[in-house]
Amino acid sequence: MLLIAGALSAAPAAPPDASAWDARETEGFVDGLMEAQKNAHHFAGAVVVVVRDGRVFFEKGYGYADFAERRPVDPERTLFRVASNSKMFVWTAVMQLVEQGKLDLHTDVNRYLKGVQIPPTYPEPITLENLMTHTAGFEENIIGLFAKTPDRVRPIAELMKRDMPARVFPPGKVTAYSNYGTTLAALIVEQVSGIPYERYVKERILDPLGMNYATLAQPVPPALAPYLSKGYQWSGNRLQEQSFEYVPWAPCGAMSVSGADMGRFMMAHLNDGALGDARILRPDTAREMRERLISFSPRINGMLHGFMEMNWNGETILGHAGDTIWFHSLTAMMPARHLGVFVAYNTDSGADARNEFATAFFDHYFPRPLGKEPPAPKEKRADLERFTGTYAPARVSESDLTKIVKLVGAISMSVDSDGFLVSSRGERWRQVEPLVFAEVDGKRQAVFREDEGGHIRDVCASPICVVAFERQPWWNSRPAQFTWIGVCLAILLGAVIGYPIAAVVQWKRPKTAGSKMARLTACMVSLTFVAGAVALAAGLQDQNAILFGVPASVRVAETVWAVSVGLSVLLTVFTVVAWRRAWWRITGRVCLTLVCAAALGAGAWLYYWRLLA
Repeated sequence: MLLIAGALSAAPAAPPDASAWDARETEGFVDGLMEAQKNAHHFAGAVVVVVRDGRVFFEKGYGYADFAERRPVDPERTLFRVASNSKMFVWTAVMQLVEQGKLDLHTDVNRYLKGVQIPPTYPEPITLENLMTHTAGFEENIIGLFAKTPDRVRPIAELMKRDMPARVFPPGKVTAYSNYGTTLAALIVEQVSGIPYERYVKERILDPLGMNYATLAQPVPPALAPYLSKGYQWSGNRLQEQSFEYVPWAPCGAMSVSGADMGRFMMAHLNDGALGDARILRPDTAREMRERLISFSPRINGMLHGFMEMNWNGETILGHAGDTIWFHSLTAMMPARHLGVFVAYNTDSGADARNEFATAFFDHYFPRPLGKEPPAPKEKRADLERFTGTYAPARVSESDLTKIVKLVGAISMSVDSDGFLVSSRGERWRQVEPLVFAEVDGKRQAVFREDEGGHIRDVCASPICVVAFERQPWWNSRPAQFTWIGVCLAILLGAVIGYPIAAVVQWKRPKTAGSKMARLTACMVSLTFVAGAVALAAGLQDQNAILFGVPASVRVAETVWAVSVGLSVLLTVFTVVAWRRAWWRITGRVCLTLVCAAALGAGAWLYYWRLLA
């Protein structure tokens, strides 16, 4: 961060006039920024492309596409995996069919689907507009989002039928980013057009725009394979090459494309659907794609027709971000400025670098100084209490073990002594309107919403608001949940240590067979619960492993815990009998009761978070 700050301070004190940009100044600015980022984030390679007024204004590769072979990044030909930037091609295809009269954004998607039908969980049907704005109400499935072998890449219809997530929100009510929803839209394109989706995109978008270094194929075709960048992980103070990341739901994240070709895609959209003699959209359709469809609140960025609003410093910015495990990228277009920026990194550390690049770029060329910070109105601190509590992301699964993300990914809000709203992530917010907060020493906004009763319901923060955070009841808060399982595990761990010691100390005392079995069961219950926790911790050492499937050690933990729950039922019976027959002294019976209660409590907690096999 210090290196980046130094690079920015070396730039001209006054930002260049946007109407008289000089490519050499841009190259100097970007070169300095990328050099600082390379030292701070240790990426192997990156690419930056800036298009302006219908032409390529600046493009340059940085570092290596293949670090071992020292093959440099070529902005024209090096292919980067751009992950969710692929979604923009889905929505471009959808809008092509809309302008042809073959699709209607407000019609029940079941009308277009063949062999796959969305169940009527709610009275309201899901429409293409819901899919386009991530408000369809699907839960999120992240297990198996990526694959290590090509056999997992199956026909879209097969995957959409087999992997359909549950509907957990009424359509149009909750913003919860959905990979499934976008892939379902691609299936509709395929079935309505009668052309396989991958071929459709190539013939109707890539080929007309001359995007010769772009493909959805996995693995990439042999003709393009020599130009594909490797993916890297910065670990152990060195770059470690990683294998190709297959995306089973290909339309939502499988695109491999060069920086220059993403420049062509941006120029087409910035020029109302045309690039040279080629046209992929009618002018009115291209302009419609830049119109807002929905927003969490009028005071915060929303979703356009497939593009995300990313407005910054008063500038209208739209596009998309993309993240695989190793690749991170951003497409940002400013229609009013006839300007587009694309940046991509081929290393896991690129996520932070990508976000820093966007902020630095737009702050440099389109600055808006921070206003004077007024003191927080301390007399209104009590009014802020209604915003405190735990907020969990809406983009989670309710059906599998990844529901735990709802707990570990939650944000806690509190009020500090200065009268600011403070999040558990360290952000501080000042209230500027009844439900609107501005970031202290920053440019972001956070907007809350109320339910029908006037109680705070959820919150979302800029610059990209595609995942709402829902307020949780007190019993579902992080303190309550961690206290619950923490107390249970502490008692069970104590039993694992204490019962063997008690057995040694009391081995000469006479005991009934039943009392021996009771203590043995208590010891086994405690041991299996603790063993399951150890297995889970081992399975989560690599936090990305779950994206390829459930690790074996996690499956072991789930199975062991299921056994523990079964033994807990038997332990409950022994506990009742122990009190009736007065086994041991009263302290012994109290200890057994505590272990039994902790086992039942831990089992209930595991069941609630879907952690039982």
